[in-house]
Amino acid sequence: MDTENPAPIVEKDTTDAETSLDSSHLGKKIQKKVPKRIHKAEREKMKREHLNELFLGLADALELSEQMNGKASVLSEAARFVKDMLSQIKHMRTENTTLLSESQYDV
Repeated sequence: MDTENPAPIVEKDTTDAETSLDSSHLGKKIQKKVPKRIHKAEREKMKREHLNELFLGLADALELSEQMNGKASVLSEAARFVKDMLSQIKHMRTENTTLLSESQYDV
């Protein structure tokens, strides 16, 4: 009886081992395909979240109201702000040039 018991246990172990090897082998094939898709989706999600954070930061910097928090609104306000700043820079440069020329006459 002792010889009969170890044999079936060994057979069970080998069949379990073979099954687990086959399962792990198939699992690896499946895992190679699935993580790429999951990884890509995760990267895209992280990219969207990062862009959303940037838009929120830009909206905060522009001091926009909650109603104008959409991406299109944020971009249009940012463009308007940049145009205003460029206009102010141009005005200040001409004023600076005028003041410099006046100061040269005073000397």
